[in-house]
Amino acid sequence: MIGQPVEFVDKDDTLHNIHPMPKNNAEWNQSEMPNGSFTRPFTAAEIMIPIKCNQHPWMRMYLSVLSNPFFAVTGKDGSFVLKGLPAGTYTIAAVHEKHGEQDVKITVGKKEDKKA
Repeated sequence: MIGQPVEFVDKDDTLHNIHPMPKNNAEWNQSEMPNGSFTRPFTAAEIMIPIKCNQHPWMRMYLSVLSNPFFAVTGKDGSFVLKGLPAGTYTIAAVHEKHGEQDVKITVGKKEDKKA
């Protein structure tokens, strides 16, 4: 979430260089020692921030920074659960590195489970 520290962990014996390339947050570039870690917060909401390692061009990841706690990572079968979502109408967005974003509108009542 916005302002929450993100921990970057290097679990191997190799130097890495963490380099986010955001649009809404400040860009930075930091070396990470073997078996080291550091934390950095992100100050603005942004979906799928590309992050690369300047030492190893094949290494990349994506990080999403949200303004609310209603997000999930899918299971192997693609399923997910958003717990504690208040009653209302929402647009649920699924984002994939290669397939882009797909949205669906859903209305949830009090104490109601929905499938989309």
